[in-house]
Amino acid sequence: MTPDFYIIAYHKDYALAVSELFHQAVQGIEHPSYSLAQINAWSSAPRSARHWHQRLSRSQSWLAVLKEQGTCIGFINVESGFRELGYIDSLYIDPAYQGLGVGSQLIAKVITWGQDARLSQLTLDASYLSRPLFSKHGFVQQQKIYQIKSGQIIPSFQMSLEL
Repeated sequence: MTPDFYIIAYHKDYALAVSELFHQAVQGIEHPSYSLAQINAWSSAPRSARHWHQRLSRSQSWLAVLKEQGTCIGFINVESGFRELGYIDSLYIDPAYQGLGVGSQLIAKVITWGQDARLSQLTLDASYLSRPLFSKHGFVQQQKIYQIKSGQIIPSFQMSLEL
């Protein structure tokens, strides 16, 4: 069943919730392409609310929030300091709400925002888990890449969408 939620612009009151959600989403990853060491390198503990507030307030950021409880169940942010290009830095959904359309609605919000802002392209580095979702929204894989986090090599996929 689709959760009853709405999408709002990021607000600092949600910084701690975003920190916890990010950590839970990463620690909840169950995919053969990611080892426990890689997952722990990705997020071994929640980062500070201050870290997330700074990160999300410096970009275009939206939250998926449950209507009745006001609980943050997902977030997305786009760095837009590039000429005619938006870079989707993060998309994370609470594990209890994954596969229920939350990510799709957040992606749709970013695509609409990008079109309204007259961006020519959106890009991102997708995980094995998010790649199918972004593909469903028309993003095309450009190449496989590798990032090093805490000494672990973590594979991802550069993807883009022409707007």
